[in-house]
Amino acid sequence: MTPMEARGASLRLDRLVKRFGGQKNAAVDEVTLEVEAGEFVAFLGPSGSGKTTTLNMIAGFTPITSGRVLVDGVDVAALPANRRDLGFVFQHYALFPHMTVARNIAYPLRRRGVGRAETDRLVQQALELVRLEGLEGRRPAELSGGQQQRVALARALVYRPRVLLLDEPLGALDRQLREWLQRELKRLHRELGITFVCVTHDQDEALSMADRIALFDGGRLRQVGTPAELYRTPNSLFVARFLGESTVLRECVPSGEGSVTYGGIRLEMPKEAAPGAHDRIALVLRPESLALARRDGDAPPGANAVPVEITDVTYLGNTRRIAIRLPDGAEGAVAQPVDDPADWRPGEPAWMTWNPRHGSAVPEETPTTERSHP
Repeated sequence: MTPMEARGASLRLDRLVKRFGGQKNAAVDEVTLEVEAGEFVAFLGPSGSGKTTTLNMIAGFTPITSGRVLVDGVDVAALPANRRDLGFVFQHYALFPHMTVARNIAYPLRRRGVGRAETDRLVQQALELVRLEGLEGRRPAELSGGQQQRVALARALVYRPRVLLLDEPLGALDRQLREWLQRELKRLHRELGITFVCVTHDQDEALSMADRIALFDGGRLRQVGTPAELYRTPNSLFVARFLGESTVLRECVPSGEGSVTYGGIRLEMPKEAAPGAHDRIALVLRPESLALARRDGDAPPGANAVPVEITDVTYLGNTRRIAIRLPDGAEGAVAQPVDDPADWRPGEPAWMTWNPRHGSAVPEETPTTERSHP
């Protein structure tokens, strides 16, 4: 625990709804979510999915149509934003250009009537927390993008909020700086114990930082779980395709205990992977779970195998991405280790193989209900 002695609060969203004007469909539709004290939760989803509107309702920036926002069990929905004691980091920092770093960080303390000596002490602590000691006299224009973002973080943390809300906090930064600040955010979360709720459209950002991910689509929550749960056991094709790359075998027909038929080929799968009683299911396979063989008989014992055609090979440093075409014409990908001696070329036939335990089954979706990756 740092000298700031922060501690996280629990957050509960209870049937949260937002409609704008005469809008027929709700921008946020009956969202219910429990966030534990000290947890890091990422709101992930495509543009227009409702994640930012939900964050703004939590913060008090957007009025709630119906529902409740409870912080440590207390409904704050009727309180103005400045009385909720929630920290907020804006996407574009929102720093005052005419103020120094120290004055920017001190601003929320002065608005709260904190004395000068205490303000100076807390500002210094915040500077140390985000590793900006010695820059307190500079103005925002004299700082790099990463330094400006850390000033925005310090300003949001200086008055010791118990919940920190972050709206696309790293979206304006280049990749190398963004990855470094992802690690810094995880460090701050670990050291402070504050509850973090972060909106992002970047799946890699959500996977690398969050304890749990709340995946939005069409104003609703499609799935909530740990990054591993959403990646390994998606509950729909939308989740499978949004979170990471996948190869999808469509129109699989359950053909008995723990097996399905795809294009006349019987495929084994663990019983627990079946999504229930459905006439048709889709089988989701991640690239790193797949391998390629020259012939059906070359597949490892007990492995599933489907004939494919190689369409492209891309070198990615530690792996090769081998694009494939399935028998039904759908596209997929296999991640091949760079030290694999097999030399695959576009146009070659092959057999895609995998351990039956590595497939996830989801209900088949019709063209009218399926949502594609943005």
